[in-house]
Amino acid sequence: SQVYISKFRKLFIISHNEHVMKRLESSFFYNPEYARDFKSEEYEKYIQYQLKRFDLKKTHTRAQEYYQEVSQHILKHLGTIQKEAFMVCLGARNNWEKRQFNIFLNSAKREIRIHSLDIGKQRRNSRKDKDITEQCDYIMDFNNMPEEWANKWDITFSNSIDHAISATETFREWLRITKPGGLLIIGFFDVWKGSSNQHDCAIFEKENIDSFFKKNEEYTVLDSFQVGNYYHKILRKNT
Repeated sequence: SQVYISKFRKLFIISHNEHVMKRLESSFFYNPEYARDFKSEEYEKYIQYQLKRFDLKKTHTRAQEYYQEVSQHILKHLGTIQKEAFMVCLGARNNWEKRQFNIFLNSAKREIRIHSLDIGKQRRNSRKDKDITEQCDYIMDFNNMPEEWANKWDITFSNSIDHAISATETFREWLRITKPGGLLIIGFFDVWKGSSNQHDCAIFEKENIDSFFKKNEEYTVLDSFQVGNYYHKILRKNT
């Protein structure tokens, strides 16, 4: 496989097709030069694929043990965050993720008000658990969030960056909405030998993730850890 190294230190990754890699210049399925124009046909195509994917996975959940272990890592780094804090889960699908973090993060004499966000709406099915059929608090594209959300959240969490239209630019968007002194937690799905497609727009090489998150004036890397199929980074946004 080929690893694309960029002098701009973008957040990528791996490609098995050198022609595609050169054509996209980022190993992402969509060309970020056009897709980040939120009025472009390329972006509209991306949104339609993501909505279709959401409909297929909207009631899927991850194991409770995953959230318990991730929460244990988060709790180690809450020292400078106020006891009453606000957290957003990006790409949450439904409210199962929100519920799990409520269980494990708020057991430490803290009141973290947790919110969920995803691109699509739920169609309520009374036969299923409320938490997996109740739609997220915010319905929007996590690549492009409101301007007034700058420095809004004490804790920003996502393990869906593989769905980002441009992982590097979307990471910067997530950092933008995180408060100075707040935490940004990103989980990277470890499909090191996979390939990008319309739904999973980016795949990541662990070595390149570590290289990307080297010393930076905007944030400090507090923790790196693996839980299940996800490799995580916890960052503190510098003040």
